[in-house]
Order: sequence, then C-alpha cells, then structure tokens
Amino acid sequence: MPTKRVRRRRNRVESLSAYQISYLLDCAPPEVPESDVWWRYTEVGCDRPDSPYQARSAGALWRQYRDELMALWLQDHPGCRPQVWWDTDAPRQPLGRFPRYWYDGQLPEPRLQLGGVGTVRADVLAESHCYSLGIPCRWVVRRDLDTFPSLRGRAQPLDPADPPVFEAQAHYLDRYGLFLPGERERLSPEDWAPEVLDLEAVDD
Repeated sequence: MPTKRVRRRRNRVESLSAYQISYLLDCAPPEVPESDVWWRYTEVGCDRPDSPYQARSAGALWRQYRDELMALWLQDHPGCRPQVWWDTDAPRQPLGRFPRYWYDGQLPEPRLQLGGVGTVRADVLAESHCYSLGIPCRWVVRRDLDTFPSLRGRAQPLDPADPPVFEAQAHYLDRYGLFLPGERERLSPEDWAPEVLDLEAVDD
C-alpha cells in the first residue's frame, strides 16, 4: 500500500539573507557580502510613498515576511517589538499633528512618559521627530541652551539625576490590544517594569 508523502512546507524566511534577518530583528549584523546591496534600502526614508526604493525597503520586506519574522522574534522577545515593527506596524499618530511635514500621520504613537525631566528637541526646534522603539531619540541637552538662547524658559535639558521614564513596551502593547496569542502568558514582572531613558544613547 503506497504511503502518503508529507511535503515539508518551506519557511519563506529562508529566502532572506543573514544580513536582512539580523537587520529586521535588531541583531548584530554579519559582515555584508559585496553581492548583498540590500543595505542601501534600509533607511526609513526609503519606505516613503514617494521613494523609488520603497518596494525594496526594510518596511516592504517586513510587510512581506511579517508572520515568519514575528514568530522568530517572539521565541526570545515576548512583550516587545523590533524597530522595524515600530516604523511600520505600530499605531500611527493622527493626521494633523504635524500638518506641514511629510511625516504627518506616518509616525508611531510614542510610549507614555511616566516621569523625569527633559524636552524633546523637535518640540522646540525646527527638527523632525524620530523614535527608537517608541521613545523620542533627540532631546534638549544643557549646551543647547547656550547655542539657542531662545530655549531658556521654554525647554528643560536632560537631567542625569532625573531622566525621562517611559512605560514598558508590554504596557504599550496591552493598551492597544496588540498582544499575539499566548504572548501575555509568557511575560515576567520585569517585562512590565518602566524603562529609564538611556542617556548615553541619546542622539546629539
């Protein structure tokens, strides 16, 4: 009697290069081979609707392989998301918040700030907003008050004694109902703990 052959389904993520997977999942990337020019399309700006590189951008690749990549990510990182998820899938800030800028309606809703001292540079200077894992990247620092005297009285520089504190990614996912099946049950108390801004990682 012939036996039924079970066909193994090939994981689609196998078609991605090691560099692509490491970039999309926030891992330290291997050395990029000369044949792999995908690194040219990883910048956030490449995913803009008016970009000729949008179809090859990190955001486009994430959308194509989202399910497989999320399955890999959640093996070790339940309760949080990689940067490309924040750039692509996180809830967006509403239209009209930045009406004169190209990114109006395209930025992720940031994580809630729970305390600490500091003013986001884009709130008081003519700069674009940017976020790392839902937290603003650029903040006013003390030397900015000398460079831009008009900031005095309008902005608070970062204070190492009282840095900004943000809700955990787990709280953000919970607020928006974004946990995947079985994810919440895997979380520890530490996953719900507030996150203190890493002052050394702040963009100057």
